[in-house]
Amino acid sequence: MRSVSHFSSIDSFINSLNTNFYIKSDDTYLLNELDDLVISSYSKNFYSKLFYFLSSHFKPDKIAEFGVLGCYSIISMAIGAKSVNIKNSIIGYDLFEDYEFTSFALSDALKRIKYFGLSDSINLKKCNALKDNLIEDVLSTHDLVHIDLSNEGTLYERVFSSKFKKNSIILMEGGSFERDKNTWIKKYGAKEILPVIKNFQKKRPDLKISIIDVFPSLTIIQT
Repeated sequence: MRSVSHFSSIDSFINSLNTNFYIKSDDTYLLNELDDLVISSYSKNFYSKLFYFLSSHFKPDKIAEFGVLGCYSIISMAIGAKSVNIKNSIIGYDLFEDYEFTSFALSDALKRIKYFGLSDSINLKKCNALKDNLIEDVLSTHDLVHIDLSNEGTLYERVFSSKFKKNSIILMEGGSFERDKNTWIKKYGAKEILPVIKNFQKKRPDLKISIIDVFPSLTIIQT
C-alpha cells in the first residue's frame, strides 16, 4: 500500500520530482501579474507556479478544469503549456454568474483570458459540472484535470471512485488538516477530506497521492 506524501511547500513537491524546472522570465512577469490581479487563497501562496509546472513538465494533451472562478489556475496552466509549445486542448467548466455564492461572470472570464493572450488556448463552458456524469467522463479521457468545486469529502469520494485515464494527473483543492478544521468544512458540518483520502489510500493502491499542505492545500493524484 502506498502512503500519502505530504509536502510543506510547492517547491518541496517540485524538487521531489528531480527536475531542472525554471519559469521563463516573460512567464514570471505574467504569473506575478496574475497573482496581483486575482485575489484568492491560491494566489496568496503563489500556486500559479505549481499549475505552470504541471502543464509545462508533464505536457498533457488534454486539460480540463472544474470551477474556473477568476481563471487563476486555468490561465497558469495555459501559460505553462505555451512555454513548451504544446498545442493542447484546455477547457474550463463553471456556473459563472449563476453560482449563488462567490462567482465570476463568464464575460469577465473571457476578457481576462483575452488580456493574457490565451483566447486561442482556452475554451469555457457554462454548466453545472456536478450533474450527470461529466466529471467521470472527463476523468477517463483527460491528462490533467483540476477540480475546485467547493470541495469536500463527498466530492472526493466521487472522484476516487472514478476511472482515470492512464498516466493522468488529477488536482483537487483541499486535503490538508488545516483545510478540514479551520474553514467552512467545519462551520457547516461538511464531510472532511483527509479521512476520505486515507480511506481510499487503501482501496486505490494504483494511485500515487501527494498533498501540498500550504493553504488552501492541494491533493495531487497520479495514475
